[in-house]
Amino acid sequence: AAKKWKKMPYDCDDILLVDDERTYELIDNMFSTVSECFKSRVIHIGMDEAGNIGRGKYLDIHGYETPNEIMKRHLNRVCEIAKKYDYQPMMWSDMFYSPWNNGRYYTDKSIPEEYRKMLPPDVIPVYWDYYHKDKKDYDDMLDSHMELSRKTWFAGGIWGWRGVIPFNKFSIETMIPAIDSCIYRGIRVDAKSGRTNRWFKRFANGLS
Repeated sequence: AAKKWKKMPYDCDDILLVDDERTYELIDNMFSTVSECFKSRVIHIGMDEAGNIGRGKYLDIHGYETPNEIMKRHLNRVCEIAKKYDYQPMMWSDMFYSPWNNGRYYTDKSIPEEYRKMLPPDVIPVYWDYYHKDKKDYDDMLDSHMELSRKTWFAGGIWGWRGVIPFNKFSIETMIPAIDSCIYRGIRVDAKSGRTNRWFKRFANGLS
């Protein structure tokens, strides 16, 4: 809605403009509203798939800066707001990988030290994956995430975004090796440290 009505500052795509105080006023209002609606003090702040961060309006205003530095500063500001409302934040982890991995998320490499330091200690990273059938792919990513944070959560997917009914066969083929990998590493797959996603696409399901 903020983008539709052009009320908020945007960097590019659907990325809010970092370091603009209007951005943090909006985020503060979001936290305030959510805190009045729900009792839980754990909140998912998203922040995924922002590969073009710093390449639009931000670049025009501030000049070039690495995505790592921009994300680190922005994340710290959001964490300050979360703390104000007594929230434990969690976030998708792909932006700790794609900037140094040629824009890709999944890898069998260790995460560089500078990106490990980018994660505040009070933030829970959430590794999302619902594509791989080989347990080794999950093993590699979970080992890497354990270097990032021992508090890592895993988010799998129940495939329902490619057609009008759930793709149960592929969901099973991808989630069984994922769950096995989580269990082996002591990542409990339950309501506390594991979750499943069910995305709805307008063109596929009639829902959004």
